[in-house]
Amino acid sequence: MVAAIKIDKRQIEKLQKVMNASPAKLTREVTIAINETQKKTLREVVKPIAGELAVAQKVIKTSIKGQRSKKKELRASVTVVKTARISLREFKPKQNKKGVAYKISKTRGRKFIPSGFQGPKPGVIKVSWRGNVFKREGKSRLPIHKKSGPSVWGVYVKSNKDRSIRKEAQRELSKQIQRRIRFQKLKQSGAI
Repeated sequence: MVAAIKIDKRQIEKLQKVMNASPAKLTREVTIAINETQKKTLREVVKPIAGELAVAQKVIKTSIKGQRSKKKELRASVTVVKTARISLREFKPKQNKKGVAYKISKTRGRKFIPSGFQGPKPGVIKVSWRGNVFKREGKSRLPIHKKSGPSVWGVYVKSNKDRSIRKEAQRELSKQIQRRIRFQKLKQSGAI
């Protein structure tokens, strides 16, 4: 889903009037405002996901892509990419004699996979398995399946924060352009 955030034409005219400069300098100021908005929006997208999932933010950020604005193209983006589910190894699993316990949600308790395993015995993790959690399917020793938690995209969609984040991005862009206007006024008055 793509949403465009509009720049208020009156603010741009006001910035142009205050600067009284070339279009290249005006473009530079607008680019700065757009990039600051993109950076803040990126943080706002991570918040609801980090509030739900009990994983490090670096794991979440691997599924969120941001593209900054350039002077040639005044456009920035923040995208939550549809990726595979996160491996249970990221949710601090603990193996005991009966299976593996893990915690996905910060708001709910730990869950348990009976007969799940991470290595040959409790407390020993097989290095080649990289801490992943497995469970045998059926009575024979094979096949075994790697267990996963939710995907970042799924948690973001379920959080239903998309509309409020877009409104906040629109407000933030307006605020950033206003900051650039104030900065130019201070610069011309000699205060900076």
